[in-house]
Amino acid sequence: MSPLTSPVTDDPVRDPLLPRSSTNDADEVSALLREGAIESHVQPLVRLTDGEIVGYEALSRAATPLGPPDRWFAAAQTAGLSHLLEAACLRAVAAVGPPPGDRLLFVNVTPGNIAHPLVESALSRLPSRTVIELTEQEAVADPDTLREHLQRLTRRGTRVALDDVGAGYSGLRQIVRLRPEFLKLDRELIDGIDRDRTQQALVASLVGFARQAGISLIAEGIETTEQLRWLRSAGVSLGQGYLFARPGPAWPGISSSTSTRSSLRTTVLVGRMELATTAREACEIAADHLFALGDLMPSVYLEAGGRLRCTAQRGLWQVLDGMEPGAGITGRAYRTGEVQSVPDVALAPDYLEAIPGVVAEYCTPIRIDGHIAGALNVESSAAFAPDTLEEVAEVADLLGRQLAALPSEPGVGPLRQLATLAAELVGLTDPESTAESIVAAACELTGLDSGVVIVDDEDHDRVPMGATGPLARVLAALPDSDITHITSLLTPLTSCYSSGESTGRTFVGGETLRDAGACAVVALPLVARGRRNGLMLIAGTQPTSIDRETVEPVELLATLAGSCMEVATHLDDLQNRVHLDALTGLENHARFHDTLRDIDPDTDIAVVMFDVDRFKTVNDTHGHLVGDELLRSMTRAMGRVVRAGTRLFRVGGDEVAAIIPDALANHAELATRQLAEAAATVVGPYGADISAGIAIRLPDEATIDTLARADAALYRAKRTGLGILVS
Repeated sequence: MSPLTSPVTDDPVRDPLLPRSSTNDADEVSALLREGAIESHVQPLVRLTDGEIVGYEALSRAATPLGPPDRWFAAAQTAGLSHLLEAACLRAVAAVGPPPGDRLLFVNVTPGNIAHPLVESALSRLPSRTVIELTEQEAVADPDTLREHLQRLTRRGTRVALDDVGAGYSGLRQIVRLRPEFLKLDRELIDGIDRDRTQQALVASLVGFARQAGISLIAEGIETTEQLRWLRSAGVSLGQGYLFARPGPAWPGISSSTSTRSSLRTTVLVGRMELATTAREACEIAADHLFALGDLMPSVYLEAGGRLRCTAQRGLWQVLDGMEPGAGITGRAYRTGEVQSVPDVALAPDYLEAIPGVVAEYCTPIRIDGHIAGALNVESSAAFAPDTLEEVAEVADLLGRQLAALPSEPGVGPLRQLATLAAELVGLTDPESTAESIVAAACELTGLDSGVVIVDDEDHDRVPMGATGPLARVLAALPDSDITHITSLLTPLTSCYSSGESTGRTFVGGETLRDAGACAVVALPLVARGRRNGLMLIAGTQPTSIDRETVEPVELLATLAGSCMEVATHLDDLQNRVHLDALTGLENHARFHDTLRDIDPDTDIAVVMFDVDRFKTVNDTHGHLVGDELLRSMTRAMGRVVRAGTRLFRVGGDEVAAIIPDALANHAELATRQLAEAAATVVGPYGADISAGIAIRLPDEATIDTLARADAALYRAKRTGLGILVS
């Protein structure tokens, strides 16, 4: 079947099962479904701070009497062809190929179509760095269900943008519920923004919201340099519009006149910077240069031990030091990696006031070999001139290059190491990854090369996790008696460790490790909420002296590790529950599509779609509570007759899907009839019945296409009253 045709027949115009409009619009929409009728043009999205292209938005174009694309979709919605038109537009985008330089690709998708199999199939053919734009001009009836569909896509790397912000139904509440990574400001908000204070206030508020939520703003319809200047100063990071480039065939560049990069006005700074021999000297030179420009108070912060440390500053008597990444304008620049431009600090709720009288603040990240290592911040008692900000950016770039050329600073102490390691550890949610990170952190703190975390599971069995290093195998296979001895020994202790001697008696339970080649061992209990819930063992194959200064940070790590492992285990359990349907206990819609996607291309399967006929009548007559219980009873009945290897899923309100492995036609049809009969015995007394559609996977057929055929067979069965049909 052609991907441009109906899922039911090979002719999208003549398919009798598709709803029709009473006008000629349906015929025009059907014409758009023909191969090559829709072309995809693209328009660049640029970073407003420097004019760099970060992505492209794909826009559909076609010669049709319907006019612009919004008219296409209005007509398609009326004709019942919306999902087919959506899929055709996405296939036109896929035909263009990926953007150059691994840039982002933004595509428009209607919320109501996003879960349709044909649309999902078309989305799967797009490049990995795709951003789905959901238009805000369509009311979303069920944001929670839409978010579930989006989460399934984002787990595969797709990102989400909300389009037409400021011109649609949803408002900020929908933004919060859908959690997009990008907000696209409607062009009506941008038109005249350099002159309209009301528009400026609204966009400024959205900028503040986006910063707090970690969302990137994209301004649409930028057409003048005055608009660009205002948006850049307000902190809008991305934009698109005719000022940069009009939509066209892939892949257009942008007007060079919009770039804001400039060269330094003098080469003196370059020469001075090259003479710096330490990071502090380089930072002092950068601060001196900017201070000499007049009315600038520069500060240079570099990350150390998980904090931003002030390395140089001029013009300020009070030093704000040891800053958390994310605190203030400086921390925000470091955390997000984005330039922060604040023309009025009174409007910035996270501004940290060191001295009174500051009007504007500008901060740019410092990068060393692409890694964000700190931030260069400047404050002023007056507004910044554009060329001044360009120079600040150039100084930050030059400083980063000089820091990369300097030798590494002396290593940080164990406690400062622990601060960095702990910050990384608390962000993990998978038990195995958490255990691996705990062991790696402990090895780094002690200088030993092997380790394992042993946790108690729900059945009080001891489970080794995260084993690493030359002694990983013996650590993971320690006898239970040894673990019991070590655990008992640690009851009144915070740690037990070897002294560094090559001879002497070891602790009870340590003989196995020493016999296996361990020359140093540290044993620590894992603690969560005052309760010991496991054990950490760190060992080394080289003689190493462990002292109190070394082990105390590891003890703190063990305390943190116990809580992190407990949290990770709970989150993992919750994640597993996410894949189950709360009403029936069957695997849910998301797991169904994930399972289809992961099936080996050479595996024979059959996909079966079941639907309860007249279920709405049951709900209307007996109430939703009875309807819910009916679904529970029906799926339990189906579960009692399901054949080994067959998996059942609840994929909709009254829809159930089955995946039958290694299926032959007769086997699949017989298994389907048994399941349908079991279901019918439950729903029949309520005046309902069961319809089913079967599709056996064809050679080289994508599973999503097998699903589409099963879905089409189901709806033919419902329409004709045949009960069960094979595609």
